[in-house]
Amino acid sequence: MFKSYFKTAFRNLIRNRMFTVLNILVLSTGLAATILILLWVSNELSYDRWNVNADRTYRIIATTFNQAYPLSGAPLGLAVKAQIPGVKYFARLKGADGKQSIFMVGQRRFEEKRAFFADPELLKVFSFPLVSGETLGRPDGVLLTESTARRFFGSEAAIGKTIGMDSNTFVVTGVLREDERSFCRLAGGHGTGEPGDE
Repeated sequence: MFKSYFKTAFRNLIRNRMFTVLNILVLSTGLAATILILLWVSNELSYDRWNVNADRTYRIIATTFNQAYPLSGAPLGLAVKAQIPGVKYFARLKGADGKQSIFMVGQRRFEEKRAFFADPELLKVFSFPLVSGETLGRPDGVLLTESTARRFFGSEAAIGKTIGMDSNTFVVTGVLREDERSFCRLAGGHGTGEPGDE
C-alpha cells in the first residue's frame, strides 16, 4: 500500500518538475532560517547562565532620548540597596568609555580595551570562578582574567605583582577564569570604593 503511495508521489514530482524544485527550495530555506533563529535564540539565552545568581541578578538601564544605555549615576547602587529591602549586593562597573587603558608592567606597556573599575562586591553578584588569589578586598586590588595574566606576566604567578595605570599602582589580588558567554567580557577589573567618581 505504501509502495503505491510512494510511486504516485514520485510520478507527480517528476511530472511537475518546476513546482517540485520550487517547493524543495522554499522548504529548505524555511528549515535553514528556522534552525538559524533557534541557534541564535539559544545562544542569547545562554548568556550568564554560568552565574549562580543569574535568576536574582538585575541590570539597571537608563533611557535617554528613546535610547537605552546600561549606565547610571555612581550613588544609585548605594541608594537602591538602602531603599529596597530585597537588594542584597550591588556591583558597579565603569569602563574606559571606549578608550584604551594603558597598563605598565615593569618597563613593558600594554593596551587594553576591556578594563573596568568595579566595586568589591563584584564577585558576590557574579560568580566568576577564581583560579587563584582572592576577591577585590582592597582599594588598590586588581583582578585579571587568565589570558590577561599570561599576557602581562607570562608563566609567572600574577598574584602580588604590581601593575601601573596612569599615575596609580595596582596589586594583582586574583585571577579569574573567563567565560565567553558573559555580557561582561572582562580583561581586568580594578577595585575601588567609588567607580563612578573616577
